[in-house]
Amino acid sequence: MKTPLQEIRSATRNFTIPDKTGKVYKAELSHFDVDKYVAENKIKRVSMEEILEYPRRKSTVAIKSIDGGYGQRTEEQLQTLLYLSHENLVKLVGFCDEDDERIHVVYEYLSNGSLDEYIHSQCMTKRHMTERNMFPWVMRLQFCLDAARGLNFLHNGNGKNDAIIHGNIKSSNILIGRDGVGMIGDFGLSTNGYSDTHKLTKEYDVYSFGLVLFEVMSGRLINIKISKDDPALLPNIVKHGFDKKKLNDIIDPMLKQEFDTYRASLIGDRSAESLNIFVNIAYECFKIEAELRPTMVDIVKELEKAERIHVSH
Repeated sequence: MKTPLQEIRSATRNFTIPDKTGKVYKAELSHFDVDKYVAENKIKRVSMEEILEYPRRKSTVAIKSIDGGYGQRTEEQLQTLLYLSHENLVKLVGFCDEDDERIHVVYEYLSNGSLDEYIHSQCMTKRHMTERNMFPWVMRLQFCLDAARGLNFLHNGNGKNDAIIHGNIKSSNILIGRDGVGMIGDFGLSTNGYSDTHKLTKEYDVYSFGLVLFEVMSGRLINIKISKDDPALLPNIVKHGFDKKKLNDIIDPMLKQEFDTYRASLIGDRSAESLNIFVNIAYECFKIEAELRPTMVDIVKELEKAERIHVSH
């Protein structure tokens, strides 16, 4: 649903109150009620005139302003994304195409931060020699599984939509919703299948998701821009991390400490098995031959297995 530029300017005080770097603005805005629309219409398409009659509601939103070109194809894709609803996708509630220089995309606002912030907080905990593990294995597993389910929905949907390639999967784009649910955000603007440098594919998203998994298990942020899904371009720390002889040096010390606590019990054995499953599926994401990489369906299944083993009694 298009949102007037005047309303966006007013809500953001003329784009002077960014919530994050990267031109993301937190604001109060009246917008199309996606939840009500989906509940009443499911996947039924209605005319724009009918949509305009749907009630608007005011809520806290995140407005992302993106420089660059904008065309009819992009507008059609954004209109399609308004129909998408999944518990592990951040809701797209509107967009504005009235600005000649930028497109403004309106998402629901999630107040519990993003996955990279959890990883960064854990890094700070280690630096301050705090023994308490603020990001336990079960939480890491759940966030990754939630994100995998969301990305799987974009790739495969319910058979009624074309595959949607995210094109920018990274830990900062995995947001944490209410009740600690991981959600994929910042999707919708790479659906034309190309970035500035290369064609985007499902396999590219899988490669990027593998880097997220590495960050989660190592407790280290990989601050690189992925220009191409070529394993030869992986940072050395990632390449070395999957050497079986060096893997123990890569695992987050806070996780190793957590597992050591369990070592004398059956939980310890389950945690080790759970971690091995996690590591193996992450490694598969970096296959040189893209067609040999796992699909998001495969990744969801493996992460579900890892979680089931870890929490079983």
